[in-house]
Amino acid sequence: MLPNDFPPHESVSYHYYKWIKNGVFERVNIELNKLYRAEVGREETPSALIVDSQTAATSSAGGPAEYDGNKKKKGRKRNIFVDTLGLAGYVFINEANIHDLQGAKAMFMAVNGKENFKRVELVFAA
Repeated sequence: MLPNDFPPHESVSYHYYKWIKNGVFERVNIELNKLYRAEVGREETPSALIVDSQTAATSSAGGPAEYDGNKKKKGRKRNIFVDTLGLAGYVFINEANIHDLQGAKAMFMAVNGKENFKRVELVFAA
């Protein structure tokens, strides 16, 4: 379902997955966040984050899915960090049966030491 002026879907898919694997989209997101934060008069990196999660239903074709007993939904859970401007900082996907606290801890471990999170002093949990 790509527009007609795009290359064949195999080429688009190849480059998309290569960029995901190489962290291109993560780096682009970080740089765009820095630019926007500077534009609105903030430091380039946040000192506070907000963490929340959402359980999303998946189809059988979407891979393994687990049951979130709290939300009464089968699927996967998205844990996300946003800054106080609402800009996405990090998204972590795991099974829906993972407790929000465990998902947040896993996210903290994944971002530990990353340059764009070094100033963080405060995290709000939604």
